[in-house]
Amino acid sequence: MPISRLDPGALPLIQPLFRQVFGHDISLSFLEWKYGAEHGESWYVGDDEGKPLLHCGVFYRDILLAGQQHRIGQLTDLMAAPKQAGLTRKDSPFTRLMQRILEELPSPRNPHGLAVGFPSDRAMRLGEHLGVYKAIDDWHELVFTARPRRRFSPGAGDATTLGDALPALTDTLWGRMRDDLGEHPVGIRDYAYLERRYLHHPQHRHHCLLVRSFWRRRPLALAILRGESEHLELLDLIGPLSAMPAALAAVQAWLPTVGGRSFAFWLTSRFAKQFAALAERSRVTEFRIMANPRTPAAILEQFDHRWWLTGGDTDYR
Repeated sequence: MPISRLDPGALPLIQPLFRQVFGHDISLSFLEWKYGAEHGESWYVGDDEGKPLLHCGVFYRDILLAGQQHRIGQLTDLMAAPKQAGLTRKDSPFTRLMQRILEELPSPRNPHGLAVGFPSDRAMRLGEHLGVYKAIDDWHELVFTARPRRRFSPGAGDATTLGDALPALTDTLWGRMRDDLGEHPVGIRDYAYLERRYLHHPQHRHHCLLVRSFWRRRPLALAILRGESEHLELLDLIGPLSAMPAALAAVQAWLPTVGGRSFAFWLTSRFAKQFAALAERSRVTEFRIMANPRTPAAILEQFDHRWWLTGGDTDYR
């Protein structure tokens, strides 16, 4: 079975496989957002007629590591057609597909072949068995419930009403966040990222909130949430870590304005522990964080339980 890189114009070919595997449709605009215009790559193993039987996407993500910018590969949309046999074999088409993708990752903008992905615990065990995944952390979920706003506390409101002032403000808050995180690996969260990832998302609508201090109305952080029901998800916070407790409290006070009762916030283990005391409850999820096992061990150590990752760093929320 040949391994091929799918031409962006042929992305509709993977829509039937996506429906079979995940039980719902994915729009062409969403696939193009991930893989079109050099934002990613779509790799597959096809049958004799070219129909995809196995698929793994690479979604590019710009990150900072020790102050240096890299464009890493985020592995996503991993799919196998029903009744595909031999997935656990080390010589299977699935293994060869993943090995080929890892081999192709190194580039001038990603010299160490850095990768990240968010498999389930079961998928992580399979990937480690096959030698194509390296576990580096866990996802934790913190749940916060709506609470009345305290007197003289920061408040949250729609950031999009700022209009032309939003880009510069976003970049300022991102700069403070970058400086606060220091040597911790983090995905770049400037305005260009905010706009593409949240404001112009082809499928999901997001709430973009600006948190301000009470007295001087000083911008503290941007908070991005998804959801229209009683239970929302906080996908991202952009601002210095010192402002995060105030931002979380402001979002809790904002929730009732949209009929919300709670929100979940996914974080990596180090930072989940830092903010767990502020939450109603916390738990370790069934999902793990993987890296490329071919990356030099000294580089992987810089990621191991040190990433700042939130739910917004996934490609599917």
